Amino acid sequence: MHVVIAPDAFKGTFTAGEAAKALKAGWDAQSPGDDVRCLPLADGGAGTLQVLYEAAVRQADAEESSKPPHFREAEVWTAPASPETRFGD
Repeated sequence: MHVVIAPDAFKGTFTAGEAAKALKAGWDAQSPGDDVRCLPLADGGAGTLQVLYEAAVRQADAEESSKPPHFREAEVWTAPASPETRFGD
């Protein structure tokens, strides 16, 4: 069975993402063979930015993981500029 769990936040207790994970854990415990997808929702109030951020991260992860390994972006770290190089001394 395919299941979509799409809760809004439970004000004062769970974010939409936390609620979705808790509901999924309960569903998986009772029906471990089901394909369960969590898609937290928001109604424009508190928690909306968190839901949008999590959705963007899921999308970016999905796009990145679908690329062949040699086309995936490498993690790049650059050291902060020292005062000498930053100001041209």
